[in-house]
Amino acid sequence: MKASNKKAVSVKGKKKPVVAVGRKKQTASLKTAATKRKQIVAAGRKKQAVVARPKVVAKKKQAAPARRKAASKAVQPQAQFDFLKAPAPIPDSKISKTIRTDVVVIGSALSGLSAARAALEAGAKVAVIEKSTDIVYRSSDIGVINCLIDKQIGNIVDPAEIVTVIQDYYHGRTNGELWRYWAENSGAAFDWWLSLIPGYKLVGEDFPIPSETTEVYVRVPHWPHPAPYEPAKEHYKIYTTAHQLMPDMGNALRIVYNKCVEMGGKFAFSTWARQLIRPNNKGRVRGVIAQDKAGNYIKYIARKGVVLCTGDYAGDPRMVERFCPAVAGLYTDWIFPNKDADGVTTQTGDGHKMGMWIGAQMERGPHAPVNHSIGGPLGTDSFLLVNVRGERFMNEDNDGQIFSNAIERQPKNQAFQIFDAKWKEQLECQGISHGMRNAVSSSAQIGVTGGWTSITTEEEVLAAAKTSDTLEGLAKELGLPVDAFLATIKRYNEMAHAGKDTDFYKRPDRLFPVETPPFYGGPTSTALLVVTSGLVVNARCNVCDDNFEPIPGLYAAGNAMGGRFSGEYALAAAGVSHGTALTFGRLAGQEAAKG
Repeated sequence: MKASNKKAVSVKGKKKPVVAVGRKKQTASLKTAATKRKQIVAAGRKKQAVVARPKVVAKKKQAAPARRKAASKAVQPQAQFDFLKAPAPIPDSKISKTIRTDVVVIGSALSGLSAARAALEAGAKVAVIEKSTDIVYRSSDIGVINCLIDKQIGNIVDPAEIVTVIQDYYHGRTNGELWRYWAENSGAAFDWWLSLIPGYKLVGEDFPIPSETTEVYVRVPHWPHPAPYEPAKEHYKIYTTAHQLMPDMGNALRIVYNKCVEMGGKFAFSTWARQLIRPNNKGRVRGVIAQDKAGNYIKYIARKGVVLCTGDYAGDPRMVERFCPAVAGLYTDWIFPNKDADGVTTQTGDGHKMGMWIGAQMERGPHAPVNHSIGGPLGTDSFLLVNVRGERFMNEDNDGQIFSNAIERQPKNQAFQIFDAKWKEQLECQGISHGMRNAVSSSAQIGVTGGWTSITTEEEVLAAAKTSDTLEGLAKELGLPVDAFLATIKRYNEMAHAGKDTDFYKRPDRLFPVETPPFYGGPTSTALLVVTSGLVVNARCNVCDDNFEPIPGLYAAGNAMGGRFSGEYALAAAGVSHGTALTFGRLAGQEAAKG
């Protein structure tokens, strides 16, 4: 998985310290986040502790839930899932202030700012509620197709083809109308965003982007494709969809935020959305009740609509256990360090909960975690992988999600990437999936700043790998059983020289023997980033109830919306979590402004 940041940007123009997450190093902040994650998971499993406000009732013994009769009623609230039970409505007597507006957007990341800007451009009055101290963002990749940049460089994708591949990948569990809309409109949405940044610089992957700059750089990873790469020979489809806003997404989002303020958007930071206003869970959603850091309740009356852009729920272990059990308690590394104004992770499923409390339908599972591996020292390239027993266990010529799926089923959820002194010349033979490396550069700046590239450096590789002049020595360096490791290497080399992988059927031109010293090896990286599943929406981002009927006045975008992914995050189209957040954030804002 791409190790990417979600960071807070100072509203006043001064950046706060950046939490850099990458293969080369982890900051103290990330280690702290990982430690807290372990504590949260442990608490969630043993005591079902509460990680997000509002507080919930302690665990009680209850009967098993009734059998599902409607889509969002799969499990009735048990003690550990009491977040599914709606809290008592906050009475008017506790309201300290009432704010009337046209549209309320909850959340100020990519989807929220896109929704706010679109609604403002449509002439609506807009209020934005954000529980962090500043606008927030994560990473740099925006997955779109056929934008102006794509047309400029010749990267044209057939919408029908990519939508068919995505729908087939998810076995029909996603909303085809949403994917068609993304395929036909994501490029225009990206152009719309960049229209605020006419001075952006389109650069190649080998351009050394400074880490401290107010400029916006755009690059397209793996473009142009390496000369030996032939799509027809690949056993899985990969499209060049990721467009990176560098040095990260912060500078570009800053410009969008400033534009929203200029158009009259009102932002309330350090403010938590607590309950949607829908009397008796019937009729229109009329607004939201929020709470500021001082504890004061503010009622927002939305004459036209409320847009949920509240992010995902991976930070609430109870929600993960209920809705995404496949990864519950599996990952202790947590690369999502963004916090609210109280220092609590922001990804607590607030929009999901508030929506379900007023009758919205949570999409059926399996929900889709973003837990794809970013591989080992050489990314997700097809070099030999062994588990902690020194045994090979898969065809390594696969993308990072398949890496994670296979590694999850190995002892200790761990694997090691193994290669020899010829690794540099073998890079050009690799594929172009997310996290794969195709070249090595002498510039130490390449790959250091935000995002990922297909270009690595020798320094980056050596920093992540153990080295030995003997295979026995490498096994000891990695803590692997020597005899089993040597047997694996012997078997692998025999197949490589024969040009046929009879164990896992890897294609012969990516079956490299490990025999030329020095030898290298390093652990693969796996972690949970987000869960990209949410409330059921229709093709206009209108949230639906148990009968798939739209709830008037309620919209969702980003990771609060459902219909985009199922089971896992497909890497056939990298960056589409953000690409859909942008595209549907814009659409949700436009629809909400119509009233």
